[in-house]
Amino acid sequence: MIIGHVKDVQRDEVQAEGVEGASIQWLLGPDRDVPHFHMRYVTVAPGGVIPLHSHGPIHQMFIVKGRGAVLYEGGETPIEEGSFVYMPSARIHGTRNTGSDSLEFVCCVNKLGQG
Repeated sequence: MIIGHVKDVQRDEVQAEGVEGASIQWLLGPDRDVPHFHMRYVTVAPGGVIPLHSHGPIHQMFIVKGRGAVLYEGGETPIEEGSFVYMPSARIHGTRNTGSDSLEFVCCVNKLGQG
């Protein structure tokens, strides 16, 4: 069993091409002995963006705070506190904060294809 609190987890700025104003906390990450998926807490500042990209893991997101949009090829869909998202493996996607407060979400990704 692993029990923790988000306030005790290191927050790192997301360092990837085109990312603006995003940070990540690995709640249950590669350094933990979890068998199937990793859990992370992502914060995107007002005006911030995680641009379109793709990778192996599937995503399951739950929006904790704020307003934004999930981006994908051909469009975007608004999200807000209480929204949830399932993103299949290798699907092109991104996230943008459209509100005046931080956009915060829990994101679980499967360990397969983790990179």
